[in-house]
Amino acid sequence: MNDIAFRVAELPKTVKSSTDNYIITICIPTYSRLNDLKKCLDPLLERYGNSTEIEIVVIDNGSSDGTSTYLLEQNIYTNTSFFIRESNAGFDINVLDCFYKAKGQYVHFLGDDDILLIEAFDDLIVTIKKEMPDLVFSNYTVKTSKKTYNVSKKQTDKFTKIESIFSYVGHYLTFMSSITLRKQPAALMSMNKYINFKFMHISLLLETLSGKNAKLIYSNKPIAIATDINPAAYNVADIFLNDLIHSFRLNSKDLDFKKLEPFFVSVIRHCIGSNIGILRLLFNNDITNLVGFKILLNFDIAITLLRRIIRNFTIT
Repeated sequence: MNDIAFRVAELPKTVKSSTDNYIITICIPTYSRLNDLKKCLDPLLERYGNSTEIEIVVIDNGSSDGTSTYLLEQNIYTNTSFFIRESNAGFDINVLDCFYKAKGQYVHFLGDDDILLIEAFDDLIVTIKKEMPDLVFSNYTVKTSKKTYNVSKKQTDKFTKIESIFSYVGHYLTFMSSITLRKQPAALMSMNKYINFKFMHISLLLETLSGKNAKLIYSNKPIAIATDINPAAYNVADIFLNDLIHSFRLNSKDLDFKKLEPFFVSVIRHCIGSNIGILRLLFNNDITNLVGFKILLNFDIAITLLRRIIRNFTIT
């Protein structure tokens, strides 16, 4: 495929892969986090370097902190594909390019500041070989300065409809390092409209699963360790209540929004805490009916109402 914004250059290496038929590709989009990237990537290379089942793809988004030099030094394995840009093309483009560069049958996204739990990832490979799912969402662990805890404590389960897993897992599905997706063709032009959405991995997920009864699995076993530090531009209310909901409408027109209510409730709790009054206001009959309409005009009205409601509350 052609790069969609800024040119990507593949870093050279002296060894070549004996196969392009990988089971899974670990995709790591990175930008100016050299120290974090080392903690993320080094254990993967130690465990999976030269694997014939697992590919590792990294795209550096124009970093100036020595990331490209580090990647060149580490590009000594048959199963690595490392790329660099001259300029920062943004998170969404980097994620999308990682997805297209992957040769694996499945893609597992991994944040450059997250740590993959090797044992859990090995179990994921076993699950994929046995179940051949379209999507696996895994629990994850958050490490803060005070404690370490698992985010979701739901039991492992299987689903056939995407709204079921969204409602079951809640807004935690937005965590990139928990998503493993069967790689199916996603038209380049269809994905361009999601650039600057800030959650390209969710857009890819919805686009590839839209219009089919997919086999979806939730695994309660944490697969990655994340920190509690969010990017400075992370605006929870704006992303979840506008961009994310809007993406649902564009990707999966047949979704039952009423069934998605638990997911939206989970999102609101995350945005503004456990204010029961605002939850009831958001999900009274008028709002729910507006969101449920298939007419885009009415959907835009619902988004406008949601925005007005959110302005009256302090986002924490």
